[in-house]
Amino acid sequence: MPLENDSDRHVLRTNLAQISFLEAKIRAHDEQIAHTAEEPRFKTQVEILQGFRGIALFTAMQLLCEPGDVRRFG
Repeated sequence: MPLENDSDRHVLRTNLAQISFLEAKIRAHDEQIAHTAEEPRFKTQVEILQGFRGIALFTAMQLLCEPGDVRRFG
């Protein structure tokens, strides 16, 4: 079923442009996370965590960053 009117085509073009924009933002964030993982304060810990089966770069960074400073827990 082809798009029959200009309004439908406009909505489709707008949605596709939004998807492209969001994909580009996700790629940029992914690159920033990968770059940050190479910093000395994260590099060794990320490498250790990646030694566990099922833990890749982004999971390792999430495990390191989400709780913040774990020393605050009793």
